[in-house]
Amino acid sequence: MSNFNGWTTEDIERLQKRGNGYAGTRSVKIQRPLPLAPTAGAVVRHEMKFTLPYLTPGLNGKDGLIRQHFHSAGKAKDKIAGDIRSQRPANLRPIADPVRVTYIRYASHLMDWDNACSSFKHIGDALQTAGVLSDDSPQVIVEFVPVQVKCKMKERRTEIIIELLKS
Repeated sequence: MSNFNGWTTEDIERLQKRGNGYAGTRSVKIQRPLPLAPTAGAVVRHEMKFTLPYLTPGLNGKDGLIRQHFHSAGKAKDKIAGDIRSQRPANLRPIADPVRVTYIRYASHLMDWDNACSSFKHIGDALQTAGVLSDDSPQVIVEFVPVQVKCKMKERRTEIIIELLKS
């Protein structure tokens, strides 16, 4: 039975059983930006979590977004979209309602905030391509929370948590 924007009762129960995903995380140092003021009257209804076993590039460096050719950028977006598509719930229609996206970057070296936030660019586009979000505009992603976690090299990964908000 489909209830909210294409989510079945089984999808919601599976997400609730999974928990918030933070249990057992061995993080040494968590660096967060100043907290954003929540949207007036916002209440979390449902949550989805996607994990990428790699990090996406920031702006700088030899593989940075500034230097990336449009063809290699397209290939990177397709790879991320495929990884997200393989983890998304079946029969999910693209979400057009307001969401909060928490972008957690587990890395051995922390980036400047402008670099860390820009490394979400391909992921945001891939969420739309994979059919998770209808758009990556501010009308859909009303809150964006970047988080950086310092960890060991072998624990590097990216987590994206999408929370549906009730206005």
